[in-house]
Amino acid sequence: MKIDLKGTTPGVIINTTKPHAVKALEALIFEMEKRGVPFLLESASAISIGREGTTVSELNSRCQWLVVIGGDGTILSAVREMTDLNVPILGINPGESFGFLAEIPENEIAQTLDTILVGRCEIEERSLIEASYVGEGGVEKKERALNDLAFVRGLDARIIELKISVNGETLTTYGLDGLIMSTATGSTAYSLSAGGPVMYPGLEAFLMTPVCPHSFTNRPMLFPRGTKVEIENVTIGRPVHISADGRQTLTISTGEKVTVALGERVKFLTCNNHSFVQKLRGKMGWQGSLRETE
Repeated sequence: MKIDLKGTTPGVIINTTKPHAVKALEALIFEMEKRGVPFLLESASAISIGREGTTVSELNSRCQWLVVIGGDGTILSAVREMTDLNVPILGINPGESFGFLAEIPENEIAQTLDTILVGRCEIEERSLIEASYVGEGGVEKKERALNDLAFVRGLDARIIELKISVNGETLTTYGLDGLIMSTATGSTAYSLSAGGPVMYPGLEAFLMTPVCPHSFTNRPMLFPRGTKVEIENVTIGRPVHISADGRQTLTISTGEKVTVALGERVKFLTCNNHSFVQKLRGKMGWQGSLRETE
């Protein structure tokens, strides 16, 4: 779906720990001011170049699109702070990030801005994965992630045991080191390292990948949108820790349960210059035939 952003105001967020990101921010501002594009800067990003800024949530409410300069971690952090998921994100790679989300290299900033301003940019939606947990006093808590929810054992070296039910029907009980519940976007992150498959980002499905399971028959499994996977900690006497996109958010004791399903969608701006296939070939070093020279 194409989107017309001419006359709109973008917000800008960078990873201030990366010197390359500051350089890319200066290049972006030069190109935006050259084209008369108004913009707002996130506070830390603004400080890095001696300007005034505001909070991410303020950007999210006042801007029509967000530019995030950095790696996937920077984008994951921005999504976590967003209150309005209808605001699309443009990811710019400052030159030293491996991730798949920041698709625009610094040397294509000017070209990308021109593409956006003439309405040739498109919206690509990515599903979030959501964990629902009923805590003390019957209060429901929810955590969302763009990449994955990881169920891990913490500092204890012993395996954890997790009972899995799908739409109310018992599937299995795992004995393992951890369990990754991943979106299609996150299939190229932690899940891939644990032996999970690569999924096209737009797929409306989520992935369950066991980490070092104590049975060779335990394999990654895909679920379509609408499926609810209940995960119960049946480890005797030990908690299980849950992280959302690498940030620990929940701890469940023995007998406690978490329900995982696909949630809302995040919007990304894409200019069709870099297909997912091209990203895989470039970032994963896939060449195909040993005789291939292209």
